[in-house]
Amino acid sequence: MRKLITLLVLISLSLLPLRCFAPTYERLPVIQSASIWSDRTLLAIMEFESGFNTNAINYKENAVGILQIRPVMLREVNKIQARLGRKEMFILEDRYDSTKSVKMYYIVQNYYNPTGDSKLSARLWNGGTIKYIPQTEDYWNKIKKLI
Repeated sequence: MRKLITLLVLISLSLLPLRCFAPTYERLPVIQSASIWSDRTLLAIMEFESGFNTNAINYKENAVGILQIRPVMLREVNKIQARLGRKEMFILEDRYDSTKSVKMYYIVQNYYNPTGDSKLSARLWNGGTIKYIPQTEDYWNKIKKLI
């Protein structure tokens, strides 16, 4: 039954371009016009991280929500926003909001991965802003299988 629900969620989400949740700031058009691969990568990360559960909690890592956002990632998103002179900031509770979580994902991706490269996208999400730590290669391989 869980596989059926996951399949239905994947099908319905694949019909919706997730880029529509990306904020419309001046620096974001690159991802917004990126190929469908950036959306597939995001869907694969959601599936892997939470099984599409917006209330998922990983107590060990203090990660929550559909994208399993940790406080350190939230702080990084807010630093990016401040560097770019944006007023919108996020709070810990925003990690449970799937729309805000996707928005945070695109803020990070547009700042560190403006070309929308799927491999870099997954590695950034798993390893933070340190792009080339060895542990992220395994994560990328898992995400790649889901794509």
